[in-house]
Amino acid sequence: MRLIEHKTVVILGAGLTGLSMLRFCLESHASVTVMDSRQAPPLLKEFEAYQHDVELIFGAFNKSLLTDADYILVSPGVDLNNVPMARDELEAKMLSDIELFVFEATAPVVAVTGSNGKSTVCDALGFVLNTINRKTVVAGNIGVPVLDLLGKDIPEFYVLELSSFQLDLVKSLKAKVACILNVTEDHLDRHGSMAAYVNAKQKIYQGSELCVYNFNDPLTKPRLESHSSRKYSELTFGFDQNADIRVVLSEQGFSVNSESRMYLSEAETKLKGAHNGLNIAAILAILSALELPVDQDAISAIKNYSGLAHRCQEVETNDGVLWVNDSKATNVGSAISAIQSYRPKGKTLFLIAGGDLKGADCFDFSIVVNENVDQIWAFGKDAEILTAAIDKNKVHRVSLLSEAVSGIKQSAKPGDCVLLSPACASTDMYRNYEERGSHFVQLLKEAS
Repeated sequence: MRLIEHKTVVILGAGLTGLSMLRFCLESHASVTVMDSRQAPPLLKEFEAYQHDVELIFGAFNKSLLTDADYILVSPGVDLNNVPMARDELEAKMLSDIELFVFEATAPVVAVTGSNGKSTVCDALGFVLNTINRKTVVAGNIGVPVLDLLGKDIPEFYVLELSSFQLDLVKSLKAKVACILNVTEDHLDRHGSMAAYVNAKQKIYQGSELCVYNFNDPLTKPRLESHSSRKYSELTFGFDQNADIRVVLSEQGFSVNSESRMYLSEAETKLKGAHNGLNIAAILAILSALELPVDQDAISAIKNYSGLAHRCQEVETNDGVLWVNDSKATNVGSAISAIQSYRPKGKTLFLIAGGDLKGADCFDFSIVVNENVDQIWAFGKDAEILTAAIDKNKVHRVSLLSEAVSGIKQSAKPGDCVLLSPACASTDMYRNYEERGSHFVQLLKEAS
């Protein structure tokens, strides 16, 4: 029997996750009300198709219906601070789609989060597992909403990419393997503080059997309170020689090894940069945590993985300039990693950045830009804040991405590198980072 079967349920948020929760609730014969603070959410027509089966309330949250509900299912896009209920009362009734999925799922769950790299790690891990004939489905913050997987063919593993917004709603995850890749400032406009953001990330470990974390990032280490009543095992990756899976840096790039084995080097992979060395190390640690053989087939799969669109994606042009679409760099930590990876020796590095900083601090970003970037072309809502501490001789402020591309086109020479790595969210000017990255690629095609 499903947890919400024949219960009174309120769904908060009329987005993709809310739509998947609605279908799940109707299949569970629950009495459903859908609420959204927006008068006309983007998926309005899709929800109106169910209006004979559910109550739809758009434009506000109804407090009395929330109070009377048995369960409140919250979409990750909904800020709990905007819900008209006491937080303890809300949390007592609150469920997330992730918890509902884990409650129903019959295959082991691998859960991955991190400020940066989680999409790459989840996508690559799914690619490797499927390549070695371990049927795996990747979902969550990447791909389809998790509840849409129920009722379909059961794989050997589920790999879930989880954002801090999703984890903030979780009380118990009970993953087979849980991993935090890294934690840097992000989404502080939503979480309110770095401490609250870290607390949300740490929820991934609640009830997990094995924790994989970054040896060099203390914020990724499981806190004891997450496991006060459970025993769990740990496996680490990182730059430190005491990590179980280690990344070693040299002038030739990174290599990944353990105490007894050399796995691969950067020259053998399609993923470039030290940050991708850590991503590969995390994948190897997760494979080990799952007690799967890290044999030649698995290593070959990693070597053949080509990466995600909009993440350090090199765009083909005919001008001899290396143009890189890293639109997925929606925070300063991710942009810093990209800058350090693409600093060309003896050539000019142009950076295109800007958008919504989400309350992040730019101190470290400014240092890295001043040391590594020749010109920064900044656009979007927080362009002025982003460049406030950067050498003014390096800064060009423009209104549009197209103006940055056309301006750089006039001065970039063969052998130079132009990196779109915004360090900001895209929602001030675009629907998402994919649209921003696609616009960048389209501008280059039009200019060719």
